[in-house]
Formats: sequence, C-alpha cells, structure tokens
Amino acid sequence: MKKNVFVFVSAMLIITTINAQKTMGVVAENNNPYNAASDPFNTIYPGTAAINVSLVSSKIQKEFSKYCKGAQNIYWEMMNEGIIANYRAGGQKGRRFYNRKGNFICNILSCEENQLPADITGIIKRTYSQQCKIIAAEDIKTAVRQFYFIYIKNKTCVMKLSVCDGEIEELQVYSN
Repeated sequence: MKKNVFVFVSAMLIITTINAQKTMGVVAENNNPYNAASDPFNTIYPGTAAINVSLVSSKIQKEFSKYCKGAQNIYWEMMNEGIIANYRAGGQKGRRFYNRKGNFICNILSCEENQLPADITGIIKRTYSQQCKIIAAEDIKTAVRQFYFIYIKNKTCVMKLSVCDGEIEELQVYSN
C-alpha cells in the first residue's frame, strides 16, 4: 500500500510540475497535428510550446522510436524541465515525458475499457460490480512501475481509482 501511495504521489508531482512550467520553444513540427478545434484529446500543456523535431536531441528521438513503434502524429513540446512527446498509437493518445538530460520519466496512454488488460478490468468489475462502467483510463508507466488511473461510473457516482500491483485505491468520488 505504501508503494502505491509513493508511486501515485510521484506521478502527480511529475504531472503537476509539467503543468506549471514556463514556455521555451517556438515552432511546431506540423501546423495542427491534432486539429485542436475538434480533437477532444488536445493536451498542449499551459506553459509549454510546440517545437520542431530538429530541436529534440537524438538521444530522446532514439529512445522514443524504440519504445513507441507505430506512433503517429508526433507533436513535441518543450518546457523548462524537459520535453513532452504527444502522439497517437493504435487508437490511443499518448504522452511521453523526458527530463532536461533526455532521460525518460514516464509514459501516459489514455485508453478505453476495451484497451485495458483483462486482469485490470476483472479487478474493477469484481470489486465494484458488473453494473459499473469504465468511462476512461490512463495507463502510466515509469522506469520502475506501471499503474492505472481508472474512472468508473455507476448509478450514484463517478470514482477515480488507482490500480497498481493488483491493489485498488479510491482517489476521488464525485456524486451524480
């Protein structure tokens, strides 16, 4: 349980830090890779700026291409603390984070219920009944751990859950 809390807190600190950074870059790899006006997954973070792929170090490009095979619509953003690669792969929206030295921090894939591993959906359905519906999920991978943020809905509320190593933790509950 302490491991899960540590991983969750670490991930939230990374995401919060990324959202709070100042702009550094100025040009985009392509003009409008996600069609921001119509794409519900538009995620350019406040305090970041689009950059041209030529400004991304070869170390980051090599690591990205090794672990994100089949990635499309790659959109790079720079911030004070590092670089974010936004991409699409297999119908999922992904974000891959690197620090200033080009080291991998974490990868976040947004997914739907049918894209989650069966053991994860099984844990959720057993714990929260078959009547709950998984409405969104994020698959988060760090260098040492993988966990999920899962949003479920039932008749009375929406819950944000964390699932790591087979353990579920309720993070937030919203009444309908």
